[in-house]
Amino acid sequence: MLLWEANAASLFARYGDVVTESYQHAAPRFQSWSELELLRILACFEYQSCEVSDWTERAAFWWCYHLRNRLIHKMFGDAPMAWSVSTDTVPVRV
Repeated sequence: MLLWEANAASLFARYGDVVTESYQHAAPRFQSWSELELLRILACFEYQSCEVSDWTERAAFWWCYHLRNRLIHKMFGDAPMAWSVSTDTVPVRV
């Protein structure tokens, strides 16, 4: 419901469209998405929902923010990569 409301608010802010149908949850047929696929789906949702002037103050924004961080951590976890970059940092692939 949180994400649906954010998307509806964005439609109104961008186009003046008022969503008149009520929220109807339907689980997707497939649910075995990879972290990378979920990041792409999340980017699509954010693209569709960011048109409100207070997007970064909304609960949906922060839900997306935290989900993205969890997905990235799940993808890379404690992989042997640089945490920061200095003049002497060597990339994993050289």
